[in-house]
Amino acid sequence: MERLSKERVERALARKLGVRDKIGPDVVQAERDFELLRQLLRGDAAKCEQVTRALLQPLEEIIGYALTHSAKDNPNRPRYLKWQKLMEFLHTQGELPKNMINRAVGALAAETAPVKPPPPPLPVAVPREPELPREARHLDWAKLPLPVDIPGEPEPVPSSDSSTPPIAQALPAWKFVPVPDGPDNHEDCDARPFDAPGGLKIIGARVRGKKHKHDGTNCDDWFEFAAAGPWTIIAVSDGAGSKKLSRVGAKAATAAAIRELTAQLANHRLAPRDSHEDWKLPSADVEYVRDALIRTMTTAFLAVKAACDERTSDPAIEAYLGRKPEVNDFSATLLLAVHLPLGDDRDFVMACQIGDGMSAAITRSGSAILLGEADVGGYSGETDFLTSTPKLAADHLGRKIMMFVGPIQAVMVMTDGVADDYFPPEAHMGRLWGDLVVNGIPDIERASDSTPTIDAPEETTEYWDRGQALKANLRSSAALADKLGVPLDALLAQGTLLPATPFDSSVAAAHERLRIWLDAYQVRGSFDDRTLVLLHRPRWS
Repeated sequence: MERLSKERVERALARKLGVRDKIGPDVVQAERDFELLRQLLRGDAAKCEQVTRALLQPLEEIIGYALTHSAKDNPNRPRYLKWQKLMEFLHTQGELPKNMINRAVGALAAETAPVKPPPPPLPVAVPREPELPREARHLDWAKLPLPVDIPGEPEPVPSSDSSTPPIAQALPAWKFVPVPDGPDNHEDCDARPFDAPGGLKIIGARVRGKKHKHDGTNCDDWFEFAAAGPWTIIAVSDGAGSKKLSRVGAKAATAAAIRELTAQLANHRLAPRDSHEDWKLPSADVEYVRDALIRTMTTAFLAVKAACDERTSDPAIEAYLGRKPEVNDFSATLLLAVHLPLGDDRDFVMACQIGDGMSAAITRSGSAILLGEADVGGYSGETDFLTSTPKLAADHLGRKIMMFVGPIQAVMVMTDGVADDYFPPEAHMGRLWGDLVVNGIPDIERASDSTPTIDAPEETTEYWDRGQALKANLRSSAALADKLGVPLDALLAQGTLLPATPFDSSVAAAHERLRIWLDAYQVRGSFDDRTLVLLHRPRWS
């Protein structure tokens, strides 16, 4: 039988599962390799069953988790709605088929008896960066029934045994590889604080995802925030993982968005309303903010295009890509949010986005108000980007804008690296806020030193931070609610009861705690870049 590399096995399975970014340029070769693989398994019933079970295992895990945990979200919700949410979840799991492929290749690597000796090797297929297996076990590729050629296996990093999000894990053998020198490299991570108008605080952080660290590739996320008069402006972007210069697009988009919205809103004010219902009526002052967000999306796209044009004649970029750059090489999402304190114990928040990720407001009663809806592409795991020019149409963006008026405790804007870990957002954005609070991430003054607090359960996780393997003891708001025997939303409504001490007392700065937490918290199957910007009140209201 013709020699097959691990990469060709992955591409063959990707062809059948519709994972377009893993198929490679030669679709015919992927089809041919799948037929070779099918012939191999046809002659070994036990191995065929083993591979089939491995393919199904990720799907079984998701369904099993949904069946055992969905009732906790809302026990009164009709059962058909729970299944509807499950189907929506499966539809958005872009990594699910990739996980299935990795499990199947892992099953092929498992030792079976008897194993027929491999045929003599033929010329190796197209080279490709090795894909990291998602499983916790260390795969022995030397025992794969198909002859494979891969570089040295990753060094294992110990991991926790818990199976409950958000500190859930069967961690793979992740390693840390610095990003090699190249054009427009990003720093490994970033974290910044800011004193926002109205006495609020902002902390923002981004971290390189575990997969990027393992492969030695750049973080593709970027964020910016600023004040414009009494307004706070937040911009968050996630570069497309399949585009080698998307990080440049993310940075250009957020910087341009901040400049544009600062110019548009610095001197703009909203007229007072006599009642909350008045905010629902059409008005020129609110429409101005809405139009500013729409214009800013186009401005951000033009900035991305300008970034491409600036690099068209750059020999380093051409060598990096193997050709001249195109605007799609800079594809990135963009999430925008603006906040204005109204001065009557209420806040005005408006948000808009192109692509995935999530924005949400946390009310002072602890409930989450979603301020965004992810754009979904034509295939599972796909999304839209600023470079998807039809998404820039004013009528489309107008339908994407969401507004909230009322008293808030916080506003959160995040890329899908965080949002997907708290899916579905209707049920879990509140839990995200609870996890931030129980780990003492934001600095929030307690109403009184005598306010009772309860110790939250802790779990130790391992993570890479700038080349060092470290540990963190993290807390879960859901685990605390379970310990107390109360629904999570009831616990979140009593925010002052949540533990407020930092999970790491040696880290004094809130933005650094956020950065470490983003790196350290673990969810099975989560290895994307993570970015979160948090605007919050510095005391409980």
